[in-house]
Amino acid sequence: MDKTNLYDLDPARMTEWVASLGEPAYRAKQIIEWLYEKDIGDADRMSNLPAEFRRSLKDRSTAVLPEVGEIVRGADGTEKILLRLAPTAKPSGKALKIECVLMPAEDRTTLCVSSQAGCALDCVFCATATMGFKRNLTCAEIIGQVIVAKRHLAKSLEEETGTRRLSNIVFMGMGEPLLNFDSLCRSLRILTGKDGMGMSPSRITVSTAGVADRLLELAEGFAVNIAISLNAPSPDLRARIMPRVSARHDLDALLEAARQVGKTRRKPVTFEYVLLAGVTDRPEQARELVKLISRIRCKVNLIPFNPFPGSDYRRPEPQEVLAFQKILWDADIPTYIRWSQGLDVRAACGQLAISSR
Repeated sequence: MDKTNLYDLDPARMTEWVASLGEPAYRAKQIIEWLYEKDIGDADRMSNLPAEFRRSLKDRSTAVLPEVGEIVRGADGTEKILLRLAPTAKPSGKALKIECVLMPAEDRTTLCVSSQAGCALDCVFCATATMGFKRNLTCAEIIGQVIVAKRHLAKSLEEETGTRRLSNIVFMGMGEPLLNFDSLCRSLRILTGKDGMGMSPSRITVSTAGVADRLLELAEGFAVNIAISLNAPSPDLRARIMPRVSARHDLDALLEAARQVGKTRRKPVTFEYVLLAGVTDRPEQARELVKLISRIRCKVNLIPFNPFPGSDYRRPEPQEVLAFQKILWDADIPTYIRWSQGLDVRAACGQLAISSR
């Protein structure tokens, strides 16, 4: 009999699963408290559960998290965590590896989580695309990244002075979150649910390369921040640098979805725009971008390209980045430059990739 991984169950599914064992609904809440408030997945230690039920839990469930392989720390304090996933029967049975990243700042620590092993898209400015697509991550593998990061921060706090704690989560790691929609939604219910981790949705951002048909569904279901990886002011250029997602979701449909989302939310939609020297960073392209998004309630994050082995693209010079930003600011579009952290350990935006797999 296959055992159920308890970290795969959001609150509603946990209640259903507990009921299938003939137990009252409140047992689900007790298990969730052990998993997320007390960080205990061992059924033997869940002392407020009846002994017979604890034995049943051991027989029918597991509480398996990804295994930490290596943690690499950059000069700016960024930490890239390599995780080994448990082998699965599909598609190959091989144990895969993923990466997530802890990014410290003065007032917060942000965790960048992955949603897929590899990526099903082929954006030219992203190292993860060079891996190809391996498989979607389970909810347990997504939530596992959060738990592993929290444990690491707690251990670091014991060893050092400071008050580092996990304050923000961004779905900007390996993979396209909206192409793993079920696991994404399960993990968001655990992260934000009062019967879960109880995290404010305003501290969570989901980034998409532009899966338009799932965008509104995400916005209707969760009050998380939404970031759209736009990266080009015209359909032709976008198709050149983001061919697969552009072929499936045209730019007009994506912008209309963004417009609808922007109308109904407290915070504006964020457009992410990777600046590739000589490709997407020219002043005339900034002016085209203004025309494209000026009627959408939004802000823009400019991301100077982060190089990776095998790529022929270059990062623009700082003055070119600033000139591009000024054109958008002059058009009353709030525009910010994201100088990425963790460049020296290949932990920056677009650099995550597993070379040995």
